[in-house]
Amino acid sequence: MYPLVPILLAMTGLQGPPEAAQRDANTLEVTLQDALRLGTAYSLALQASHAVEDSARYERDARWARFDWKLRIEGSLTDTENEGNSELSGAPILDQRDQRITLSLTRPTTAGPTFEVIYNSEETTTNNSFSYLPHSTTGTLTLGMTQSLLAGRGRDYVTANQFQADNDFAFQSESVRAVRRALVEQILQAYWSLVSAQGAMDSADRGVQYAEEFLKLAQDRYDAGVGLELDILQAQTELAVRTQTRTQLHIGRMNAEDALRQFLYTTNNPSAWSENLIATDELPQLASRPTLPGWKESYVKVRSINPEIRQQELKLSTANRLLHVAESDEQSRLDFQLRVSTAGFEKSAFEAWEEAVSAEYPTVTAAIRWDLPISGAEPRARSRKTRSDVRNAQLELDSAERKLTSNLRMVIRALDLQYFAFKSAESSHELATRQHKIELARYSEGRSTAMRVLAAQQVLLEAQAAMLEAQATFVIAKGQLEVLLGEHDR
Repeated sequence: MYPLVPILLAMTGLQGPPEAAQRDANTLEVTLQDALRLGTAYSLALQASHAVEDSARYERDARWARFDWKLRIEGSLTDTENEGNSELSGAPILDQRDQRITLSLTRPTTAGPTFEVIYNSEETTTNNSFSYLPHSTTGTLTLGMTQSLLAGRGRDYVTANQFQADNDFAFQSESVRAVRRALVEQILQAYWSLVSAQGAMDSADRGVQYAEEFLKLAQDRYDAGVGLELDILQAQTELAVRTQTRTQLHIGRMNAEDALRQFLYTTNNPSAWSENLIATDELPQLASRPTLPGWKESYVKVRSINPEIRQQELKLSTANRLLHVAESDEQSRLDFQLRVSTAGFEKSAFEAWEEAVSAEYPTVTAAIRWDLPISGAEPRARSRKTRSDVRNAQLELDSAERKLTSNLRMVIRALDLQYFAFKSAESSHELATRQHKIELARYSEGRSTAMRVLAAQQVLLEAQAAMLEAQATFVIAKGQLEVLLGEHDR
Protein backbone atom coordinates (compact mmCIF):
# COMPACT_ATOMS: atom_id res chain seq x y z
CA MET A 1 0.00 0.00 0.00
CA TYR A 2 1.46 3.33 -1.03
CA PRO A 3 1.37 6.23 1.39
CA LEU A 4 -1.02 8.29 -0.68
CA VAL A 5 -3.28 5.60 -2.07
CA PRO A 6 -6.74 6.04 -0.49
CA ILE A 7 -8.40 3.09 1.16
CA LEU A 8 -11.42 2.08 -0.89
CA LEU A 9 -14.37 0.39 0.69
CA ALA A 10 -15.90 -2.66 -0.85
CA MET A 11 -19.28 -0.90 -0.89
CA THR A 12 -18.04 1.35 -3.71
CA GLY A 13 -19.38 -1.16 -6.20
CA LEU A 14 -22.90 -0.59 -4.84
CA GLN A 15 -22.73 3.15 -5.56
CA GLY A 16 -22.16 3.01 -9.32
CA PRO A 17 -21.12 0.92 -12.28
CA PRO A 18 -17.79 -0.93 -12.33
CA GLU A 19 -16.27 1.77 -14.59
CA ALA A 20 -16.89 4.44 -11.93
CA ALA A 21 -15.42 2.23 -9.21
CA GLN A 22 -12.31 1.62 -11.32
CA ARG A 23 -11.93 5.35 -11.97
CA ASP A 24 -12.18 6.17 -8.24
CA ALA A 25 -9.63 3.50 -7.43
CA ASN A 26 -7.10 5.16 -9.74
CA THR A 27 -7.74 8.71 -8.55
CA LEU A 28 -5.86 10.42 -5.75
CA GLU A 29 -7.04 13.70 -4.24
CA VAL A 30 -4.44 15.79 -2.43
CA THR A 31 -4.55 19.13 -0.63
CA LEU A 32 -1.76 21.66 -0.46
CA GLN A 33 -1.03 20.80 3.17
CA ASP A 34 -0.80 17.11 2.26
CA ALA A 35 1.64 17.94 -0.52
CA LEU A 36 3.84 20.04 1.78
CA ARG A 37 3.79 17.46 4.55
CA LEU A 38 4.59 14.50 2.31
CA GLY A 39 7.07 16.41 0.20
CA THR A 40 9.19 17.45 3.18
CA ALA A 41 8.90 13.99 4.74
CA TYR A 42 9.98 12.05 1.64
CA SER A 43 12.54 14.44 0.14
CA LEU A 44 15.85 12.66 -0.43
CA ALA A 45 17.66 15.98 -0.84
CA LEU A 46 16.41 17.12 2.58
CA GLN A 47 17.45 13.83 4.18
CA ALA A 48 20.89 14.09 2.57
CA SER A 49 21.33 17.65 3.88
CA HIS A 50 20.42 16.44 7.39
CA ALA A 51 23.05 13.70 7.09
CA VAL A 52 25.69 16.27 6.10
CA GLU A 53 24.59 18.44 9.03
CA ASP A 54 25.07 15.51 11.44
CA SER A 55 28.53 14.88 10.01
CA ALA A 56 29.47 18.53 10.55
CA ARG A 57 28.16 18.37 14.13
CA TYR A 58 30.35 15.35 14.94
CA GLU A 59 33.39 17.01 13.35
CA ARG A 60 32.80 20.09 15.49
CA ASP A 61 32.58 17.99 18.66
CA ALA A 62 35.75 16.11 17.71
CA ARG A 63 37.74 19.31 17.21
CA TRP A 64 36.65 20.82 20.51
CA ALA A 65 37.64 17.56 22.22
CA ARG A 66 41.25 18.49 21.44
CA PHE A 67 41.24 20.60 24.61
CA ASP A 68 40.40 17.63 26.86
CA TRP A 69 42.95 16.06 29.19
CA LYS A 70 45.03 13.37 27.49
CA LEU A 71 46.61 10.52 29.42
CA ARG A 72 49.68 8.71 28.12
CA ILE A 73 51.27 5.68 29.76
CA GLU A 74 54.65 4.37 28.63
CA GLY A 75 56.46 1.36 30.04
CA SER A 76 59.80 -0.25 29.26
CA LEU A 77 61.94 -3.10 30.60
CA THR A 78 65.69 -3.26 30.00
CA ASP A 79 67.95 -6.15 31.06
CA THR A 80 71.70 -5.61 30.45
CA GLU A 81 74.84 -7.61 31.24
CA ASN A 82 78.30 -6.04 30.80
CA GLU A 83 81.86 -7.10 31.59
CA GLY A 84 83.62 -4.95 34.14
CA ASN A 85 86.64 -3.10 32.71
CA SER A 86 88.36 -2.12 35.97
CA GLU A 87 88.52 -2.87 39.67
CA LEU A 88 86.15 0.06 40.19
CA SER A 89 83.42 -1.43 38.01
CA GLY A 90 81.67 -2.87 41.04
CA ALA A 91 81.67 -6.48 39.81
CA PRO A 92 83.47 -8.61 37.23
CA ILE A 93 80.15 -9.07 35.38
CA LEU A 94 77.67 -6.21 35.78
CA ASP A 95 74.09 -7.34 35.70
CA GLN A 96 71.44 -4.58 35.73
CA ARG A 97 67.72 -4.58 35.16
CA ASP A 98 65.76 -1.35 34.65
CA GLN A 99 61.99 -1.13 34.76
CA ARG A 100 60.53 2.26 33.72
CA ILE A 101 56.97 3.59 33.65
CA THR A 102 55.91 7.09 32.68
CA LEU A 103 52.47 8.64 33.16
CA SER A 104 51.70 12.01 31.60
CA LEU A 105 48.61 14.20 31.63
CA THR A 106 48.53 16.94 28.98
CA ARG A 107 45.92 19.59 28.31
CA PRO A 108 46.11 22.39 25.76
CA THR A 109 43.92 25.35 26.68
CA THR A 110 41.85 27.66 24.49
CA ALA A 111 43.75 30.64 25.91
CA GLY A 112 47.08 29.36 24.54
CA PRO A 113 49.19 27.71 27.26
CA THR A 114 49.63 23.93 27.31
CA PHE A 115 49.88 22.29 30.74
CA GLU A 116 51.37 18.90 31.52
CA VAL A 117 51.82 16.69 34.57
CA ILE A 118 54.43 13.94 34.24
CA TYR A 119 55.44 11.26 36.70
CA ASN A 120 58.36 9.02 35.82
CA SER A 121 59.19 5.94 37.93
CA GLU A 122 62.37 3.92 37.27
CA GLU A 123 63.20 0.77 39.28
CA THR A 124 66.76 -0.51 39.07
CA THR A 125 68.10 -3.87 40.24
CA THR A 126 71.90 -4.36 39.98
CA ASN A 127 74.81 -6.39 41.40
CA ASN A 128 77.10 -3.35 41.33
CA SER A 129 78.78 -3.24 44.74
CA PHE A 130 79.20 0.51 44.50
CA SER A 131 75.48 1.08 44.04
CA TYR A 132 73.78 2.82 46.94
CA LEU A 133 70.96 0.22 46.93
CA PRO A 134 70.84 -3.14 45.10
CA HIS A 135 67.17 -2.41 44.36
CA SER A 136 66.07 1.20 44.18
CA THR A 137 63.32 3.34 42.71
CA THR A 138 63.69 6.87 41.37
CA GLY A 139 60.46 8.83 41.05
CA THR A 140 60.28 12.21 39.32
CA LEU A 141 57.19 14.45 39.34
CA THR A 142 57.16 17.29 36.82
CA LEU A 143 54.72 20.16 36.32
CA GLY A 144 55.21 21.99 33.03
CA MET A 145 53.75 24.82 31.00
CA THR A 146 54.46 25.88 27.40
CA GLN A 147 53.37 29.26 25.99
CA SER A 148 53.81 30.66 22.48
CA LEU A 149 55.06 34.25 22.52
CA LEU A 150 55.03 35.15 18.78
CA ALA A 151 53.57 32.86 16.12
CA GLY A 152 50.60 30.85 17.36
CA ARG A 153 49.84 33.18 20.24
CA GLY A 154 46.31 33.90 21.51
CA ARG A 155 42.87 32.35 21.55
CA ASP A 156 42.04 33.34 17.98
CA TYR A 157 44.97 31.28 16.72
CA VAL A 158 44.58 28.31 19.06
CA THR A 159 40.85 27.87 18.43
CA ALA A 160 40.93 28.58 14.68
CA ASN A 161 40.16 24.97 13.72
CA GLN A 162 37.35 24.81 16.27
CA PHE A 163 35.96 28.15 15.02
CA GLN A 164 36.02 26.79 11.48
CA ALA A 165 34.19 23.63 12.62
CA ASP A 166 31.54 25.74 14.37
CA ASN A 167 31.00 27.75 11.20
CA ASP A 168 30.93 24.61 9.07
CA PHE A 169 28.19 23.18 11.27
CA ALA A 170 26.24 26.44 11.15
CA PHE A 171 26.77 26.50 7.37
CA GLN A 172 25.25 23.04 7.02
CA SER A 173 22.34 24.01 9.28
CA GLU A 174 21.66 26.93 6.96
CA SER A 175 22.02 24.55 4.04
CA VAL A 176 19.20 22.45 5.50
CA ARG A 177 17.04 25.56 5.67
CA ALA A 178 17.96 26.47 2.11
CA VAL A 179 17.08 22.99 0.84
CA ARG A 180 13.78 23.05 2.74
CA ARG A 181 12.94 26.49 1.35
CA ALA A 182 13.72 25.42 -2.21
CA LEU A 183 11.68 22.26 -1.71
CA VAL A 184 8.67 24.14 -0.34
CA GLU A 185 8.86 26.65 -3.17
CA GLN A 186 8.98 23.84 -5.74
CA ILE A 187 6.02 22.08 -4.13
CA LEU A 188 3.99 25.29 -4.04
CA GLN A 189 4.73 25.99 -7.68
CA ALA A 190 4.03 22.39 -8.73
CA TYR A 191 0.75 22.27 -6.79
CA TRP A 192 -0.62 25.56 -8.06
CA SER A 193 0.58 24.74 -11.56
CA LEU A 194 -1.51 21.57 -11.37
CA VAL A 195 -4.49 23.58 -10.12
CA SER A 196 -3.97 25.98 -13.03
CA ALA A 197 -3.69 23.07 -15.48
CA GLN A 198 -6.93 21.62 -14.11
CA GLY A 199 -8.63 24.99 -14.61
CA ALA A 200 -7.23 25.23 -18.13
CA MET A 201 -8.62 21.76 -18.88
CA ASP A 202 -12.04 22.85 -17.60
CA SER A 203 -11.86 25.92 -19.81
CA ALA A 204 -10.85 23.78 -22.80
CA ASP A 205 -13.75 21.40 -22.11
CA ARG A 206 -16.05 24.39 -21.97
CA GLY A 207 -14.66 25.62 -25.28
CA VAL A 208 -15.28 22.25 -26.91
CA GLN A 209 -18.77 22.23 -25.44
CA TYR A 210 -19.44 25.70 -26.90
CA ALA A 211 -18.21 24.52 -30.29
CA GLU A 212 -20.39 21.40 -30.18
CA GLU A 213 -23.46 23.41 -29.19
CA PHE A 214 -22.85 25.91 -31.97
CA LEU A 215 -22.30 23.11 -34.48
CA LYS A 216 -25.64 21.62 -33.50
CA LEU A 217 -27.27 25.04 -33.79
CA ALA A 218 -25.74 25.62 -37.22
CA GLN A 219 -26.82 22.15 -38.34
CA ASP A 220 -30.38 22.75 -37.13
CA ARG A 221 -30.55 26.09 -38.95
CA TYR A 222 -29.20 24.49 -42.10
CA ASP A 223 -31.71 21.65 -41.87
CA ALA A 224 -34.46 24.25 -41.42
CA GLY A 225 -33.32 25.98 -44.60
CA VAL A 226 -32.30 29.25 -42.93
CA GLY A 227 -28.61 28.52 -42.40
CA LEU A 228 -25.54 28.17 -44.58
CA GLU A 229 -23.35 25.14 -45.17
CA LEU A 230 -20.36 27.44 -44.60
CA ASP A 231 -21.52 27.94 -41.02
CA ILE A 232 -21.40 24.19 -40.46
CA LEU A 233 -17.93 24.00 -41.97
CA GLN A 234 -16.68 26.85 -39.77
CA ALA A 235 -18.19 25.22 -36.69
CA GLN A 236 -16.60 21.87 -37.52
CA THR A 237 -13.23 23.53 -38.09
CA GLU A 238 -13.43 25.39 -34.79
CA LEU A 239 -14.46 22.18 -33.00
CA ALA A 240 -11.41 20.38 -34.42
CA VAL A 241 -9.08 23.20 -33.40
CA ARG A 242 -10.45 23.34 -29.85
CA THR A 243 -10.26 19.55 -29.55
CA GLN A 244 -6.61 19.73 -30.54
CA THR A 245 -6.05 22.50 -27.98
CA ARG A 246 -7.72 20.42 -25.29
CA THR A 247 -5.41 17.51 -26.13
CA GLN A 248 -2.36 19.74 -25.73
CA LEU A 249 -3.68 21.04 -22.43
CA HIS A 250 -4.30 17.46 -21.30
CA ILE A 251 -0.65 16.70 -21.97
CA GLY A 252 0.30 19.77 -19.94
CA ARG A 253 -1.96 18.62 -17.12
CA MET A 254 -0.32 15.18 -17.07
CA ASN A 255 3.11 16.82 -16.96
CA ALA A 256 1.94 19.00 -14.06
CA GLU A 257 0.75 15.85 -12.26
CA ASP A 258 4.14 14.20 -12.68
CA ALA A 259 5.92 17.37 -11.54
CA LEU A 260 3.94 17.26 -8.28
CA ARG A 261 3.98 13.47 -8.01
CA GLN A 262 7.77 13.34 -7.73
CA PHE A 263 7.50 15.09 -4.35
CA LEU A 264 4.74 12.85 -3.00
CA TYR A 265 5.83 9.30 -3.76
CA THR A 266 8.63 7.18 -2.36
CA THR A 267 8.26 4.46 -4.96
CA ASN A 268 8.83 4.05 -8.68
CA ASN A 269 6.12 1.42 -9.01
CA PRO A 270 4.29 2.04 -12.32
CA SER A 271 0.90 1.32 -10.75
CA ALA A 272 1.36 4.17 -8.28
CA TRP A 273 2.53 6.62 -10.92
CA SER A 274 -0.48 5.71 -13.07
CA GLU A 275 -2.91 7.24 -10.58
CA ASN A 276 -4.82 10.34 -11.58
CA LEU A 277 -3.71 13.16 -9.28
CA ILE A 278 -6.27 15.82 -8.41
CA ALA A 279 -5.40 18.99 -6.50
CA THR A 280 -8.47 19.80 -4.41
CA ASP A 281 -7.56 23.32 -3.27
CA GLU A 282 -8.89 26.05 -5.51
CA LEU A 283 -7.12 29.21 -6.55
CA PRO A 284 -8.16 31.96 -4.10
CA GLN A 285 -10.35 34.74 -5.37
CA LEU A 286 -8.78 38.19 -5.36
CA ALA A 287 -11.63 40.21 -3.90
CA SER A 288 -9.57 43.23 -2.86
CA ARG A 289 -6.11 44.59 -3.48
CA PRO A 290 -3.65 42.87 -1.16
CA THR A 291 -1.69 44.85 1.40
CA LEU A 292 1.95 44.39 0.48
CA PRO A 293 5.01 45.39 2.50
CA GLY A 294 7.51 47.76 0.94
CA TRP A 295 10.50 45.94 -0.44
CA LYS A 296 12.95 48.20 1.42
CA GLU A 297 11.35 47.40 4.78
CA SER A 298 11.01 43.73 3.89
CA TYR A 299 14.63 43.46 2.76
CA VAL A 300 15.96 44.06 6.27
CA LYS A 301 13.94 41.15 7.66
CA VAL A 302 14.41 38.90 4.65
CA ARG A 303 18.16 39.42 4.64
CA SER A 304 18.51 38.63 8.34
CA ILE A 305 16.89 35.21 7.93
CA ASN A 306 18.04 34.31 4.42
CA PRO A 307 20.06 31.06 4.57
CA GLU A 308 22.19 31.85 1.50
CA ILE A 309 23.22 35.21 2.98
CA ARG A 310 23.98 33.59 6.32
CA GLN A 311 26.11 30.92 4.60
CA GLN A 312 28.19 33.54 2.80
CA GLU A 313 28.65 35.48 6.05
CA LEU A 314 29.93 32.31 7.72
CA LYS A 315 32.35 31.67 4.87
CA LEU A 316 33.65 35.22 5.14
CA SER A 317 34.03 34.91 8.92
CA THR A 318 35.98 31.65 8.55
CA ALA A 319 38.21 33.14 5.86
CA ASN A 320 39.05 36.13 8.10
CA ARG A 321 39.98 33.84 11.00
CA LEU A 322 42.19 31.68 8.76
CA LEU A 323 43.82 34.87 7.46
CA HIS A 324 44.70 35.76 11.06
CA VAL A 325 46.30 32.31 11.45
CA ALA A 326 48.25 32.67 8.20
CA GLU A 327 49.53 36.12 9.16
CA SER A 328 50.57 34.77 12.57
CA ASP A 329 52.51 31.94 10.91
CA GLU A 330 54.55 34.51 9.01
CA GLN A 331 56.25 35.43 12.28
CA SER A 332 59.08 33.41 13.83
CA ARG A 333 58.04 30.95 16.49
CA LEU A 334 59.15 31.73 20.03
CA ASP A 335 57.98 29.36 22.78
CA PHE A 336 58.55 29.75 26.49
CA GLN A 337 58.68 26.62 28.61
CA LEU A 338 58.62 26.43 32.40
CA ARG A 339 59.04 23.20 34.35
CA VAL A 340 59.05 22.45 38.08
CA SER A 341 60.13 18.94 39.03
CA THR A 342 60.85 17.03 42.23
CA ALA A 343 62.57 13.68 42.61
CA GLY A 344 62.51 10.88 45.15
CA PHE A 345 64.98 7.99 45.57
CA GLU A 346 63.95 5.09 47.78
CA LYS A 347 63.78 1.32 47.91
CA SER A 348 60.13 0.97 46.93
CA ALA A 349 58.11 2.76 44.28
CA PHE A 350 55.53 3.97 46.83
CA GLU A 351 58.19 5.55 49.04
CA ALA A 352 59.79 7.21 46.01
CA TRP A 353 56.37 8.64 45.06
CA GLU A 354 55.85 10.05 48.55
CA GLU A 355 59.26 11.68 48.53
CA ALA A 356 58.66 13.19 45.07
CA VAL A 357 55.27 14.59 46.11
CA SER A 358 56.75 16.10 49.26
CA ALA A 359 58.97 18.27 47.00
CA GLU A 360 62.05 17.99 49.18
CA TYR A 361 64.38 18.35 46.20
CA PRO A 362 62.76 20.72 43.70
CA THR A 363 64.19 21.72 40.33
CA VAL A 364 62.99 24.71 38.32
CA THR A 365 63.78 24.94 34.60
CA ALA A 366 62.91 27.83 32.28
CA ALA A 367 63.65 27.53 28.57
CA ILE A 368 63.20 29.49 25.36
CA ARG A 369 62.88 27.88 21.92
CA TRP A 370 63.08 29.99 18.78
CA ASP A 371 62.22 28.70 15.31
CA LEU A 372 63.02 31.04 12.43
CA PRO A 373 62.28 30.08 8.80
CA ILE A 374 65.09 31.20 6.55
CA SER A 375 63.12 32.28 3.45
CA GLY A 376 59.56 32.47 4.77
CA ALA A 377 58.23 31.80 1.26
CA GLU A 378 55.67 29.21 2.36
CA PRO A 379 53.91 31.29 5.08
CA ARG A 380 53.85 34.36 2.80
CA ALA A 381 52.30 32.37 -0.04
CA ARG A 382 49.75 30.92 2.34
CA SER A 383 48.81 34.40 3.56
CA ARG A 384 48.31 35.61 0.00
CA LYS A 385 46.16 32.61 -0.78
CA THR A 386 44.03 33.24 2.31
CA ARG A 387 43.59 36.91 1.38
CA SER A 388 42.27 35.75 -1.99
CA ASP A 389 39.81 33.48 -0.16
CA VAL A 390 38.62 36.47 1.90
CA ARG A 391 38.14 38.53 -1.24
CA ASN A 392 36.23 35.71 -2.93
CA ALA A 393 33.98 35.21 0.12
CA GLN A 394 33.18 38.94 0.16
CA LEU A 395 32.29 38.91 -3.54
CA GLU A 396 30.03 35.89 -3.06
CA LEU A 397 28.27 37.67 -0.19
CA ASP A 398 27.75 40.77 -2.34
CA SER A 399 26.41 38.59 -5.16
CA ALA A 400 23.98 36.82 -2.81
CA GLU A 401 22.71 40.17 -1.50
CA ARG A 402 22.17 41.46 -5.02
CA LYS A 403 20.32 38.30 -6.02
CA LEU A 404 18.10 38.52 -2.93
CA THR A 405 17.27 42.15 -3.67
CA SER A 406 16.27 41.29 -7.23
CA ASN A 407 14.14 38.30 -6.18
CA LEU A 408 12.32 40.26 -3.48
CA ARG A 409 11.52 43.16 -5.79
CA MET A 410 10.29 40.82 -8.52
CA VAL A 411 8.02 38.92 -6.12
CA ILE A 412 6.45 42.04 -4.60
CA ARG A 413 6.00 43.62 -8.03
CA ALA A 414 4.41 40.42 -9.35
CA LEU A 415 1.95 40.36 -6.45
CA ASP A 416 0.97 43.97 -7.05
CA LEU A 417 0.66 43.83 -10.82
CA GLN A 418 -0.98 40.40 -11.04
CA TYR A 419 -3.88 41.69 -8.97
CA PHE A 420 -4.54 44.38 -11.57
CA ALA A 421 -4.07 41.81 -14.32
CA PHE A 422 -6.70 39.62 -12.67
CA LYS A 423 -9.18 42.49 -12.27
CA SER A 424 -8.68 43.45 -15.93
CA ALA A 425 -9.18 39.86 -17.02
CA GLU A 426 -12.26 39.63 -14.79
CA SER A 427 -13.81 42.68 -16.46
CA SER A 428 -12.92 41.30 -19.87
CA HIS A 429 -14.55 38.00 -18.94
CA GLU A 430 -17.79 39.69 -17.90
CA LEU A 431 -17.93 41.71 -21.11
CA ALA A 432 -16.97 38.71 -23.25
CA THR A 433 -19.72 36.63 -21.60
CA ARG A 434 -22.31 39.27 -22.44
CA GLN A 435 -21.01 39.60 -25.98
CA HIS A 436 -21.10 35.84 -26.48
CA LYS A 437 -24.71 35.61 -25.31
CA ILE A 438 -25.74 38.51 -27.52
CA GLU A 439 -24.01 37.15 -30.61
CA LEU A 440 -25.43 33.68 -30.01
CA ALA A 441 -28.95 35.12 -29.66
CA ARG A 442 -28.54 37.27 -32.78
CA TYR A 443 -27.27 34.26 -34.73
CA SER A 444 -30.30 32.23 -33.65
CA GLU A 445 -32.46 35.05 -35.09
CA GLY A 446 -30.39 35.18 -38.27
CA ARG A 447 -28.91 38.62 -37.57
CA SER A 448 -25.29 37.51 -36.98
CA THR A 449 -22.75 35.27 -38.64
CA ALA A 450 -20.96 32.14 -37.54
CA MET A 451 -17.65 33.98 -37.71
CA ARG A 452 -18.82 36.59 -35.19
CA VAL A 453 -20.20 33.94 -32.81
CA LEU A 454 -17.00 31.88 -32.92
CA ALA A 455 -14.90 35.02 -32.47
CA ALA A 456 -16.95 35.98 -29.40
CA GLN A 457 -16.46 32.48 -28.00
CA GLN A 458 -12.72 32.74 -28.58
CA VAL A 459 -12.55 36.08 -26.77
CA LEU A 460 -14.49 34.56 -23.86
CA LEU A 461 -12.11 31.60 -23.64
CA GLU A 462 -9.05 33.86 -23.78
CA ALA A 463 -10.47 36.01 -20.98
CA GLN A 464 -11.00 32.89 -18.86
CA ALA A 465 -7.42 31.77 -19.54
CA ALA A 466 -6.10 35.24 -18.62
CA MET A 467 -8.01 35.19 -15.33
CA LEU A 468 -6.67 31.76 -14.51
CA GLU A 469 -3.09 32.68 -15.37
CA ALA A 470 -3.25 35.87 -13.27
CA GLN A 471 -4.63 33.95 -10.29
CA ALA A 472 -2.03 31.22 -10.53
CA THR A 473 0.85 33.66 -10.94
CA PHE A 474 -0.38 35.68 -7.96
CA VAL A 475 -0.63 32.61 -5.72
CA ILE A 476 2.81 31.31 -6.77
CA ALA A 477 4.37 34.74 -6.11
CA LYS A 478 2.63 34.87 -2.74
CA GLY A 479 4.15 31.50 -1.87
CA GLN A 480 7.59 32.76 -2.91
CA LEU A 481 7.18 35.78 -0.63
CA GLU A 482 6.15 33.51 2.26
CA VAL A 483 9.29 31.44 1.69
CA LEU A 484 11.48 34.55 1.67
CA LEU A 485 9.87 35.75 4.90
CA GLY A 486 10.69 32.40 6.53
CA GLU A 487 7.08 31.29 7.11
CA HIS A 488 7.90 27.75 5.97
CA ASP A 489 11.28 27.35 7.71
CA ARG A 490 9.82 25.09 10.40
